[in-house]
Amino acid sequence: MIAPEAMAPNDRLAFLSEIVSRNIIEERVFEVGAAPACGQLHGKMLGGLDLIDVSGANIRAERTRAHVARTQSPFYLVSIQLSGANSFRWREQDFTASQGDLFIVDSRNAYDIDGERPFHQLVVRIPAPWLEARVARPDLIPGALVRHDNPMSQLFASFVRKGFELTSKLSDEAASTFAVHSIELLALALGARSSREPRSTQALQEALFVRAGQLVALRFAEPDLSSHHIAGSLGVSTRLLQKIFAERGTTVMGYLRETRLAQASKLLKMPEASHRSITEIAFASGFNDSAYFTRVFSAHNAVTPSQWRQAGIERASTLGHSDSVSIRRRRHK
Repeated sequence: MIAPEAMAPNDRLAFLSEIVSRNIIEERVFEVGAAPACGQLHGKMLGGLDLIDVSGANIRAERTRAHVARTQSPFYLVSIQLSGANSFRWREQDFTASQGDLFIVDSRNAYDIDGERPFHQLVVRIPAPWLEARVARPDLIPGALVRHDNPMSQLFASFVRKGFELTSKLSDEAASTFAVHSIELLALALGARSSREPRSTQALQEALFVRAGQLVALRFAEPDLSSHHIAGSLGVSTRLLQKIFAERGTTVMGYLRETRLAQASKLLKMPEASHRSITEIAFASGFNDSAYFTRVFSAHNAVTPSQWRQAGIERASTLGHSDSVSIRRRRHK
């Protein structure tokens, strides 16, 4: 969608305000600078996330308290600065997002954005509960500026950009996975940004436990993943993380081992993975020692990996035979 420069100034600004309010967030657009205001956006939805490619120049956007009052479902806007720079005024503070930076605004707060110089952003709109459930300190999300030199910020930005490119090629299941991983990467970027460890309240402990589980689900295939790495990614001490897991009747490494065993069990029974050796599946699931994998798998499932795989093949064969008999009976009738 493009705002034509040929429009009269008032019409052009009204058009820009309407397009932005309808597709991103309700706000008022002003013209700044000597040249006419211009803007373009292209939006897609992927796994419940709105992804909007935005570019423009000679624009200032303002979100007022009146706009905030009309907001029904809270959400965050994460702006990935692809080129140019934008200045944000948030709670009486000024921030400038340069190329590669992330800046987050909350629909429940007023703000000003200066886009006088040409800029290009990829904006991600995330329902507030989705992100808040994955961070220990939701109060630190609004107004967060994550610099481009943050490795997790870089990973989040590249992941989202690739998802935007591949939207039409992803299945619904893949799109949902994309959304989960995107939010998890963003949560990790926010965690790496803050060095403050949260107070150990019950609610925060539960949030940390959930985030740790999501991190394990994302990175279980890394053989060197440890309690120390997980705690560091969450921005807490290893001791606190171990305490949180202990209070839930498990350990960090025990939870990680269970996740890896579940993945290996799944792969061993998948017909699509029948060409992969047991050792290859063990390594793909995060184990770096095939003998150790066989020992813990056998203790956990009361059968060896080979027996588990064979049982899966026999079950699939039985089901296939039953389906075949059922089809022949229907044809006979």
